[in-house]
Amino acid sequence: MADGLGKLILLAGVALIAYGAYSGFSAVESSTEGGGADAGSDGADGGDAGSVVNASTASGSMTPQQIADLAQSTLSAMGVTDITPQMAATIAMIESGGDPAAERQEPRLNDASYGLMQTLLGTATWLYGLGYSSMGEPTSETLLNAEGSMYFGCGYLHWLRNYKGSPQTDDFVVAAYNGGPGGASGAGPQAYLASYQSTYSSLWSV
Repeated sequence: MADGLGKLILLAGVALIAYGAYSGFSAVESSTEGGGADAGSDGADGGDAGSVVNASTASGSMTPQQIADLAQSTLSAMGVTDITPQMAATIAMIESGGDPAAERQEPRLNDASYGLMQTLLGTATWLYGLGYSSMGEPTSETLLNAEGSMYFGCGYLHWLRNYKGSPQTDDFVVAAYNGGPGGASGAGPQAYLASYQSTYSSLWSV
């Protein structure tokens, strides 16, 4: 019993550290390529720290393992094999602290990021147009549902993995999730990548 409680406390601490590291990033503007096939070039989450509502501490927050299980079922249903559940779950912990109800306004984009994966509604709508349509045309309510957020978050990760028709590295995929493919090398996305690597190691190392 004591071991189980200790593990829960450790996981809660990791979630708070991961979210704290993310929300401490400077709001570095993404380098964008703009338009066409690069419509997702601001990143799924806008590449901006902003303010997150109800992240990390909400009673409805999911554990990393619960998120990984959701990611596994989502990726399997999508037929996606080049993104791991652990990658998606780590990103969810950084983005929202595991809170499906997290919401962050992105005024510079006239948009907002929603849910576990903090996907921009504009990015989800763009992905829908590319054929990621199993959840229907997305709305904010779609993305505030854990399954909907995971679906579009994994869709964007899969698109980034295959950016310009070539397999991309984990480092590129993660940094571009924050800053877009044109901004992945920027200071903000690289700080995001460092937080991801630290959080991934904390969560999944044996």
